[in-house]
Amino acid sequence: MKKMIWVFVFLTAVHDGFGAGDISVSGGKSAGMGYTGVTGTGLWAVCNNPSGMAFSKGLQVGVFAESRFLLSDLSSGSLALTSGGKYGAVGLYAGFFGNQLYKESKVVTGYARKFGHHFSAGIVFDYLHISQPADYGNLDIMSFEAGLMYRPDNKWAIGIHVVNPVPIYLTKDKTEKLPTAFRTGFSRSFSGKAELSAEIEKSLSGKPVIRAGLEYHLHKRFSLRTGFASEPQTVTAGAGMLFGRLRLDLASSWQPVLGYSPQIGVEWKINDR
Repeated sequence: MKKMIWVFVFLTAVHDGFGAGDISVSGGKSAGMGYTGVTGTGLWAVCNNPSGMAFSKGLQVGVFAESRFLLSDLSSGSLALTSGGKYGAVGLYAGFFGNQLYKESKVVTGYARKFGHHFSAGIVFDYLHISQPADYGNLDIMSFEAGLMYRPDNKWAIGIHVVNPVPIYLTKDKTEKLPTAFRTGFSRSFSGKAELSAEIEKSLSGKPVIRAGLEYHLHKRFSLRTGFASEPQTVTAGAGMLFGRLRLDLASSWQPVLGYSPQIGVEWKINDR
């Protein structure tokens, strides 16, 4: 009976557009700031908005893990690597989610570059493998994501991110397809002491989702974060600590019905180039 319940939960998530191929946000900073990330320029831009990779330099690598609602069957993990330089930036991302009954594995690779000093564009190609009960059959799917970013100065940033912009069908009869989703938003830095971010996400079949987050630097090596998301209603909090080239991010979200989801992220900046 337990197995049938998990099958129902996972398949409902996929069919409602909250699972396979939907927009996913990774990284401890984003998790603590209401899952915002469309204007991010750090390591996790490869997943959150590929155009952000173009504004970062050097080689970075990191891991991120989440225990969703403190359930091992809903845990997820990811690994990212980006390298930026004179001729643009490349990125690699790999993530997984699920259990023995239903599992998603996603690999992303792509490229971004700046156009002038203020604009950037990026594209990544996605490979998604879905492992599910034999009656449904496993799936191997290819898609892509694209993003744009405008940073007029050191304070403001505006980002756009689109996932699965062309129809990618999951079944031969074309009754199910990956969700097409868009995100746009902005961030504002205040004298290097605080950062405010806000964005809106909309899929073709779902309700709009509003997210916002705030980061405050108590010290150049320590910051506190908070945020919220509207659908489902979620409150987040987190902290970031810098140890030389190593950064540790801790975060947790709280959903009134389902409870807490703790997250942890570790990033290592190997060089600056």
